[in-house]
Amino acid sequence: MVNQFFRATTLRATVLLVASARHATSPMSKRARVITSAGEGKAWYEYMYSGAMSEEYQAYMANEWGHEKRGDQPLFEKLSLEGAQAGLSWSTILAKREGYRSAFHNFDIRKCARMTGKDVDRLLSEESARIVRHRGKIESVIHNAQRIEALVAQAQADGVPTPPHGHFDALLWRFVGGAPKLNAWPSSSAIPSESAEATAMSKALKALGFKFVGPKCCYSLMQSCGLIIDHPKGTPEWEAARARLVGNKDVKEASAESGTTGSGSSTSEAAAAAKAAKAPGPPRKRGRK
Repeated sequence: MVNQFFRATTLRATVLLVASARHATSPMSKRARVITSAGEGKAWYEYMYSGAMSEEYQAYMANEWGHEKRGDQPLFEKLSLEGAQAGLSWSTILAKREGYRSAFHNFDIRKCARMTGKDVDRLLSEESARIVRHRGKIESVIHNAQRIEALVAQAQADGVPTPPHGHFDALLWRFVGGAPKLNAWPSSSAIPSESAEATAMSKALKALGFKFVGPKCCYSLMQSCGLIIDHPKGTPEWEAARARLVGNKDVKEASAESGTTGSGSSTSEAAAAAKAAKAPGPPRKRGRK
């Protein structure tokens, strides 16, 4: 078996083994040889989700997860899907993503904000189950679209110039200082499910009236949309992300020991972003809750 292993080792494994020889004292070097160098060219997450990762899921992890996503509409879609995932697996929601896009007008914020109770009832009564038929989750998509419209309306009323990628985008990206943060977790087991930034984002969104936006939901959104990059340090995916971000002077690279930017920068940035997010609250209108 050992001989077969080395005969089957791919270029990916060779690169990692060379790297591990150079950094023999690094915890991730040893870990990388275990979870990414099994001689089959598998990525670290394929071992983590062994037996439950479809081709669609693999493509998502390879081409979307941890890649920078900008714009009000793409981020609204991801927020909606993360909310739909609550209590379920991401593989379940990913398999239904096209169904969600069809049901919610490709997550056009204006159109979603104008959906009514009749639309909710219709989606709940569908037999095709193209989405998760949960009234609260369906209603939250409509409600959150309305909150984004309120956020934009308030910003415009305050004379705030429209940011390059939109007001909602600016609100979310503010929690990482406007640029991706490359974490440096020593292994996949060290990756957390929430953070100071995610907690601050959750509190700010709840203060603005958003629903299904707990800290874990926000952290998952931050991971998937590239606000933070959580591939374990030393894996080919981490190295690719680092190379992809070369030239962006605003990118923060975390310390290898903790995976955080250190010196309290993450906490202070999150606190500042949360404080700023409270300023442009939704416009007050009579009869609106």
